[in-house]
Amino acid sequence: MDASSALAALGKATADLGAQRGSLDALDAEIGDGDHGTSVVNGFAPAYAKTAAALELAPATGPGGVFLMFGRQLLEHAGGASGPLYATLFTTLGRALGDTPAADVSALADAFSKAAAEVARRGGAHPGDATILDALLPYATSLAGAAGDETCLGTALHDAYLAAAAGADDTAGMVPARGRARGWGLKAVGHVDPGARSFTVLAEALDGE
Repeated sequence: MDASSALAALGKATADLGAQRGSLDALDAEIGDGDHGTSVVNGFAPAYAKTAAALELAPATGPGGVFLMFGRQLLEHAGGASGPLYATLFTTLGRALGDTPAADVSALADAFSKAAAEVARRGGAHPGDATILDALLPYATSLAGAAGDETCLGTALHDAYLAAAAGADDTAGMVPARGRARGWGLKAVGHVDPGARSFTVLAEALDGE
């Protein structure tokens, strides 16, 4: 993955999140405020536009620079509970990847592992709490396994997306321990966490690259 493919993936994720805004809001309305999709799109759309414009003037050396810039833009534009977590995700990815011109499976696995740990720290969440972490951690774990098996990048990203999607689905069987959904207790069981679901949209966009 180079700078161009990283930016293309962010563009696709932004467009796909926009297309799924209503369904993500509806998912959130079942156990939360009903605005998760809107909050994510309101952060991603301006962050992507400003990142793309800035990179036209000063291209990044690799995907790390793209993700770091996008994460910093999210810090300025993203709101809600998910905004700071997505900003943390991308700034951590950017710093972990550094200036490497192209990230292979091993580099991405290391970066996403660090990002998962930082998102967990920032959000105070643990696996099984029914949060974005329950999709992000399986994604990172799948990439780590692919790196060990020397799987090609395309297959590794696709398998990681499938792992994230399965992780998001699994949140329907969890009792939420963070955010507004926590107040629902056992009544939240049967509802997929919207943050985990929105991460799968990003994972699918990365898979497409």
